[in-house]
Amino acid sequence: MRISLDKLHPPVREVADRLRDRYAGVPLVALGQTVLWDEPVKAALCIALEAVAPGGHDFVLGVNDHDYFSKTAAPLSPAEPFAILEHNDGSTRDLWVATGEISMLFGSETIPTRDLLSEYGVAMEKVAAGCPEGREACIDRATTAWGWRGIAQTGNRRQIAHEIRLADVLPYLTELVRWGFCESVGLLEGKAACDQAVGFLDEVTRWLHQYHREHPQALLSDAYRAAHRFFFSRLAGCSAERVGTFTSTEALRFSPETVGRPRFRVLDLFLRPQTRAIARAAYDAALEGSQIYTLDRFGPGAIPFDLVVPGHGRGTLRALPDGVAVETPEPIWIATQQPVESAAQLAEVMRQRFGAEAVAVAGKALVFVCMICAEAMLVFHEGGSAYVSRTATMLRRMAEQGVSLPLYPLLRVRHETWDALAGTGVCFRLPEHLAEAFGKPVISGTEFARRWRAVVAEEERLLADVAKQGSTRELLEFLSQHDGGEWRQRREAYARAHDLLLAIRDRSGKYEAHSQRLYQEITRLKAEAQQIEMEKGENYRRRIKPLRERLWELAQAGITTGPQVEALEREIAAEEEPRTAMDQAIQERRERAAALEQEAKAVRKARLENEKGAEAAQARREMATIERDAERARLELVRRALLVSRGLPQSNLRPSAWWFPLVDPSGQWFENLTHAMEVRFEPLSPSEPPTPAATKELSASKPGL
Repeated sequence: MRISLDKLHPPVREVADRLRDRYAGVPLVALGQTVLWDEPVKAALCIALEAVAPGGHDFVLGVNDHDYFSKTAAPLSPAEPFAILEHNDGSTRDLWVATGEISMLFGSETIPTRDLLSEYGVAMEKVAAGCPEGREACIDRATTAWGWRGIAQTGNRRQIAHEIRLADVLPYLTELVRWGFCESVGLLEGKAACDQAVGFLDEVTRWLHQYHREHPQALLSDAYRAAHRFFFSRLAGCSAERVGTFTSTEALRFSPETVGRPRFRVLDLFLRPQTRAIARAAYDAALEGSQIYTLDRFGPGAIPFDLVVPGHGRGTLRALPDGVAVETPEPIWIATQQPVESAAQLAEVMRQRFGAEAVAVAGKALVFVCMICAEAMLVFHEGGSAYVSRTATMLRRMAEQGVSLPLYPLLRVRHETWDALAGTGVCFRLPEHLAEAFGKPVISGTEFARRWRAVVAEEERLLADVAKQGSTRELLEFLSQHDGGEWRQRREAYARAHDLLLAIRDRSGKYEAHSQRLYQEITRLKAEAQQIEMEKGENYRRRIKPLRERLWELAQAGITTGPQVEALEREIAAEEEPRTAMDQAIQERRERAAALEQEAKAVRKARLENEKGAEAAQARREMATIERDAERARLELVRRALLVSRGLPQSNLRPSAWWFPLVDPSGQWFENLTHAMEVRFEPLSPSEPPTPAATKELSASKPGL
């Protein structure tokens, strides 16, 4: 690689001088979970520092293999030991992959979660409910990280990454690499570029299988250590002798022989009676506002460290008055005669329980970095390790209480991956979401470099604008302005259907008013008929009933004829005559009410035909279709904007190392990246070690870590 000192970013020279003057002998450690992502890109720092101060800095590459290989609750067939999965906010929502993930060119593990989509107005459940592919499939598709795949273990057993044999995972690893590389090749424009990229793919897969043939019993982490050197050599020409490697399980091996190393000093602080309360309180306080568990969530006596036990997994350590508990999947209890109150005592307890078996102690999120930085300087990419600011908070709180933990600062590296494409001869056939955002399917690397930040800003504005669209009509207006012709036509069709339904509603209103008048008249007629019936009854009780009772009394006395009886009968007849008129009035009102009820039924029928007829049904179907399609269009817009506005900045800072030789075999892209790289120190602790620690041990190739 042709590195020009004049082209290097000025802070690189300043950092190199400070490393030489203040941190001579302190190794630079790059420690990550997989070589298939951004760790080997740190070769840019290695080659830049070498150009400024040849031979002045030891660079050590670590494979973080003390965590579980993968975790997921997704239902996976146990027929195969591993499965290659996408990551989404549906069926693989809880997927976590440690050492078997890959992102194709322009890809990243950027998941448009349901909460994130909802934040920008997407009614995910509404869209998914009417989706032909089904709700679950729709959610999976809409929330999947574009261009990312990971290898997950199937079945119920979960293994530490260090326990995975290369032979067992090699077919899946090869398939994963081929997927990532082949999908990326498809984004290169021009046959020559594609042919060269395929050649690099063949080189990598041949290397993998050759390594397996030469090391049939190797672990995956062994292959990754060798792959680090392979990629460093391929990217920057670093010789194998120049770069040391190690695994985190080796570095964190815990025994009476290793416990005195500075890396375990932080463990001692959490165990010693004089400092443990301060350390634990500082740890919990630093987690405030995060979703990370405070120590009380792990049970009494918990400290922020896991014990890694081969064959048993890893679990939180709990130091109790009568023993040590290890919260592995099947908990381990180690009884002790007295409380464990130092790292040395804990190491002896582990020796007594596990003998010569190689156990490791790994700090949890905030503490792990403290273990490494006690002896070396960790190299982090900008945007990497979200816990570091909380680690600094924890250390500051401890220092305020008089508990000091001297640590070396981090070395932060900032890349401008996409800017570095300027001046290269590469040309891309963009994936759909980027082609839409850039407004063209094919673009040169130089144009991509010039425009990508503006495109990201435009997608961020798009997200803000689409979130403001509340009603369907507002959304249609937005879509018609954003996407042109088709949505203008659909907006007009929606307006016509909407207006038609308004006219139908107006007609229904008239029918409703007519119905109300009819029912009011029917109610009046029935009330009058009832009132007349009541008057008729009252007339009978008051006028006729007494006369009939008198006739009955005469009959009981044997008088059934004669003037008295005849007089009563004439009087009764006279009273009955007006009652006949009452009966006629009642009948007239009932007949009129019945006729009006028939008319009301006809009005109701006409109203239903108006509201539910073919014309109205068609208008409603058209509106529902347009509403559904508009919501789907909103979803696609928001998904695209999120992938672009969040995915590109993420991959800009943390690109996959293999992209560079795959896309640009000339090395110009990586050379530009190295020249533009920014580097800065990031203090962790208020104090630093007074002299460089004996950290040559951090390299397995140079006895140590």
